[in-house]
Amino acid sequence: MVDGLAFLGLSLSRKSEEGHPDTVTRQTAFDLNEVQDRDYKYVLSTNDDGWLVGGGEPGPPKSYKLPAKDSAHVEIMRIGTYRPEWGGVSQDDIIRAMNSGRILIPQIEVVPTAVVANPDAPPELEIRFDMDPSIPDFDDMDAPLPEEWDEKASTWKYVGNTVDEALLLLKKRKSNDENDLLTKRSMDVDNDAE
Repeated sequence: MVDGLAFLGLSLSRKSEEGHPDTVTRQTAFDLNEVQDRDYKYVLSTNDDGWLVGGGEPGPPKSYKLPAKDSAHVEIMRIGTYRPEWGGVSQDDIIRAMNSGRILIPQIEVVPTAVVANPDAPPELEIRFDMDPSIPDFDDMDAPLPEEWDEKASTWKYVGNTVDEALLLLKKRKSNDENDLLTKRSMDVDNDAE
């Protein structure tokens, strides 16, 4: 666990014969082995991490890269850190909020639209997923966005708002519980003094 990298997201991991044996399948819509270049025909090389999707890296003897399970994901909300004193949310609170039944994630339809190198050093290749169609009408810049964009964008906003509300409610309840505990302790001290 690295501070600053905590997020809430959907796993896209998928076990494959080419990947790490401990990878777990979480979805079957996208087989990312169909778009990655395990034979390095088009990509000259990767760092020691190798391919972190399509089942991950198997490690020796199948691969000379470090063994790693598939970690493909779509980030829904960046938490940042699990340390509340730094402005983050604890892992236990996130799990409690997710299990509360208050966070409902509806079906969200996206399509892969691009492969880009991120700004990390060395860069990682990332597959971008977007709503369909992926671009507005560039011939008519005043044209409204397609209607389905509004629907899908509002779905993302709904998910983000629902997560925010569940975490804020949990934080408020914890604060009330702590205040109740302090009041009870204060009353206990007063009773002991009498």
